[in-house]
Amino acid sequence: MAKANKVIGLDANTPYRIAVGRIIETRFDEMMRHREGTILGRDPEELHDMRVASRRLRAVMDVSVQCFPKKYSYYHATVKPH
Repeated sequence: MAKANKVIGLDANTPYRIAVGRIIETRFDEMMRHREGTILGRDPEELHDMRVASRRLRAVMDVSVQCFPKKYSYYHATVKPH
């Protein structure tokens, strides 16, 4: 399984919205790193790693939904309250 990348530039003083943005960007980049291999379909591990990365991305988006501007209301509507 693909190991999650460390998110660069975070510390205890990083504002929440900035931290969430950096985490989302890192998780998105991880997911897209497997795009070409997934499309080619030659290595099932590429698809697996992309799916794992997409779940990590979705998880951070779910817990940070309040950070998204209201113009992304379609995302707000898809997230179930905890």
